[in-house]
Amino acid sequence: MTEVTKWISWDEAEKKKPSVDLSGGWADGHNWNDYVTIRCGVESDNDIPYLSALRKSILENKIKFTGADHQQLDNGVPLFNDDTVALFTFRGWGDLLAVIWNTEEKTDKYSYMSFYC
Repeated sequence: MTEVTKWISWDEAEKKKPSVDLSGGWADGHNWNDYVTIRCGVESDNDIPYLSALRKSILENKIKFTGADHQQLDNGVPLFNDDTVALFTFRGWGDLLAVIWNTEEKTDKYSYMSFYC
């Protein structure tokens, strides 16, 4: 089962194999189901276990930081139990956080810009 084991820096993450490496900038009021459906049409289904584990960790840790934080904090990048990482552009991170929090808070108020930078 894929899990996030800890959060590391971007510099540390660049030495590992990326599992998910995404751009973005489309989420505007979308939810998790929209994200998975749209991503499955563009990316591989192999990303889904990583994205689901990432979603779980984001919710457990109540993470609401930006794409800039994802790239710049010492603990901004998720490290998975198979030693891979998820690296996002600012917009890609914004998409992810927007759909997670729209779903969790049962709203449509978040767009990728809410978590962009």
